[in-house]
Amino acid sequence: MRSSNPVGLDTTVPSAVESPQAKLVYLALAAAGPATTGDLAAMLDETRLALLPVVGTLENGGWSYASRTATRRSESSGQHVEATRRRRAGVSVTLDFDGQAAVVTGAAGALGGAVAAAFVAAGADVVGVDVVDPGEAEVPDPVDYRQADLTDEQTVAALFDGVADDYGRLDALANVAGTWRGGDPVHETAESQFDLLFDVNLRTAFLASKHALPRLRETEGAVVSVAARSALSGGAGDALYRASKAGVKILTESIAEENRGVVRANCVLPSVIDTPMNREMMSDADFGEWVDPTDIATVIAFLCSDGAVPTSGAAVPVYGEA
Repeated sequence: MRSSNPVGLDTTVPSAVESPQAKLVYLALAAAGPATTGDLAAMLDETRLALLPVVGTLENGGWSYASRTATRRSESSGQHVEATRRRRAGVSVTLDFDGQAAVVTGAAGALGGAVAAAFVAAGADVVGVDVVDPGEAEVPDPVDYRQADLTDEQTVAALFDGVADDYGRLDALANVAGTWRGGDPVHETAESQFDLLFDVNLRTAFLASKHALPRLRETEGAVVSVAARSALSGGAGDALYRASKAGVKILTESIAEENRGVVRANCVLPSVIDTPMNREMMSDADFGEWVDPTDIATVIAFLCSDGAVPTSGAAVPVYGEA
């Protein structure tokens, strides 16, 4: 039987934080940023979801979040860094996927590669999937890289049949494949952009989940998909991206409901991720406010672990101060 809290998380919260849901959100904020009353109220209003604390840098088989984030933020606010370091001290979680198999889509990208590396570090057998040619794909060792068009159902079905044949099981699916397009209002947006965004962001998550679920049901596994903070509301200039990522969120909640007690399904909500491409595209931005891909990867791996057994159907903020 799986333990409901095998990772020894510190669950102490102020007495003013009363409801179970509020306590979970407080813990998430304590791990990810300032846990003030205003932050708590805003988070509850925005997500209306129960969250769990997660932390981020791999260190001797454990996960500790403070050092890299503190270094990034020190350029803008030494006082904030010190407060964050104190809050995060002692909050850790060890992930163990030894003997388990995980599939990570979008593995050739910055976030997908970080997710694959997180599973590898925790002992999993990892199959990384992307459309990028194997000769050009940069994935961490020893990821089993497989080129596949995840918008084609026959290809996706064959992919998961192959994973089952080669590894005998599937315990986790991370739907990371995705893309962004925007800049124009709806009345000036090309129809081709609709096809691109819904294919890459939503169709891939749907097809991968569809063909992974029969295997995940056998192992009582988990699926985590990447939605977006902007999926929570409308906005100018990227309506189709927001709509496609909102679809990922609803897909996640539906999978969780349909597989209650058998397969856990959650999604994460990033904003701007600190990648070389984003730095190049937004060279004047404050990079210190962006979230490192490895930190998001930790959240994804944690949500697939036994430490997150009580959590399904959640949309977890992973946007830090971005």
